[in-house]
Amino acid sequence: MNPRLSVLGICLTMVQHDLPESTEAAAALRQLLPAEMMFQTQIPRDGLFVRASARGLPAGALAEGAAAQKIFQSLRAEIETKLNPNGNFQPRPF
Repeated sequence: MNPRLSVLGICLTMVQHDLPESTEAAAALRQLLPAEMMFQTQIPRDGLFVRASARGLPAGALAEGAAAQKIFQSLRAEIETKLNPNGNFQPRPF
């Protein structure tokens, strides 16, 4: 419908590493889709996100949110690299 639309990548979310079905589904998607389409960063399913949302805060703002903040920083870095592989990414103002 929009010929100018392009997909930067696919980020797996709600991944539960302790649930075999979840890790199997993630692995199957990684095998099915081109590697360059998949972000390496995965967002886990975590009650922290529910608690943060209930408080109207980003997960990284909570005392126990340091790990979540690192995950999203990793995703941000991947996005920046894909947007400008030369390493001189300049965010555009909204």
